[in-house]
Amino acid sequence: MKKLIITITLITSPILAQCDWNEDGVVDVLDIVQTVDCIMGNGECPEIPVYGCTDPLALNFDPNATEDDGSCEYDSDACVDIDGNVYSTVIIGIQEWMAENLKVIHYRNGDNIPTGHPNNEWEELNEYETGAYCVYEDEPINAEIYGNLYNKYAVDDDRGICPDGWHVPSDEEFIELELYLGMSEEVTHDYNWRGTNEGSMLAGNAELWPDNELLSHEEFGYSGFDAIPGGFRRPYGVYENIGLNAYFWTFTPDYSGYYWFREVSQFHSNIFRNTYPRQSGLSVRCVRD
Repeated sequence: MKKLIITITLITSPILAQCDWNEDGVVDVLDIVQTVDCIMGNGECPEIPVYGCTDPLALNFDPNATEDDGSCEYDSDACVDIDGNVYSTVIIGIQEWMAENLKVIHYRNGDNIPTGHPNNEWEELNEYETGAYCVYEDEPINAEIYGNLYNKYAVDDDRGICPDGWHVPSDEEFIELELYLGMSEEVTHDYNWRGTNEGSMLAGNAELWPDNELLSHEEFGYSGFDAIPGGFRRPYGVYENIGLNAYFWTFTPDYSGYYWFREVSQFHSNIFRNTYPRQSGLSVRCVRD
């Protein structure tokens, strides 16, 4: 009496994965039956994935690929963080800025940046000067659209959070950006709202902003910086203003130990400059070294 031997093959390559019709991680008799039915016209033929590089920012981007196979290659000057996130960039004057909010979850050496802190724990991070990031209201879609919010301890950490060759901007580097956009030098070091239309020029992605002063200005989006309203997290943990305002850290402290930041708001076409305590959670834009 002959024995029936059924072979199960573990998926070890993209080619084998194309034979895994039921996507259970192995190629077995069920997949063989499905293949025969497909060939004989007795059943539906599952869509065969096309493997390749699916990142439009990669040098070898394949517009026909439906599944990424890890083969993407990038220009040596590309802005790529330790997690493999690739950021679009823009040159404004003599500076090159990220045109997206940072979303990295590891320091540059590969160490995890702590996260997942409820309000009371977020506030307690200040006691031990612990770096951390959070996603607005812990909703993954917010990280995808707006990036992460980081406290200043993460921003200041010697392990670095920006991609290699990039850094968190200083207050003076933001002022250089504002001067290039037309802000008068005499107001650049003032507190609160300064300038005229520079906030509208920094903003972008009109579909994310309410129809208000910022959006209605004729020079909205002019710079390519593409600031988006990712909101922020207060020192005591409460989230506020997503879809309304954008907040960006600098690494420069003031005399009191607070740190300078910038705000772009739906209600204003200019730019807000002031300081926040280190336990606040703000967005980060990096600038090339």
